Formats: sequence, structure tokens, C-alpha cells
Amino acid sequence: MTFSDKLSKFLDENFFITLSEAKKLGLNPMTLSRMTAAEELFRVEHGVYAHNLDWLTDSLKKYAPACAL
Repeated sequence: MTFSDKLSKFLDENFFITLSEAKKLGLNPMTLSRMTAAEELFRVEHGVYAHNLDWLTDSLKKYAPACAL
């Protein structure tokens, strides 16, 4: 399983991934930066990344980044 597959599986189960969770999956922080630059991920907060921004339209899910920290 590649890093991209691990990340996709994790993000399918969760809305966000934190930097520490990514490190536990074996992802390099530079990989997250590159994926953000390529618009494959979105940086929501410092150290918190999301695959898409659909959660912004949900009245409760929009507070998830604060809870992830």
C-alpha cells in the first residue's frame, strides 16, 4: 500500500488528518506540503489537512478542525 493509498483510506474514514497522524502513517511533512501545493489537500489550520472542503456546508462539521487540535 502506497502512502497515497494510506492517506486516502484515512481521509475516507475521517474528515481531517493532523500532522502527527500523518507521521504515524509514515508520511513525510514535505509530502503534505507538496500535496497542498498541488491542491490535492487543503490546509485547514496549522498542522490540520483536509481532502475536500464539503464539510464547510455542514453546521456541525465546520467546527471539527478546532476539535482535531
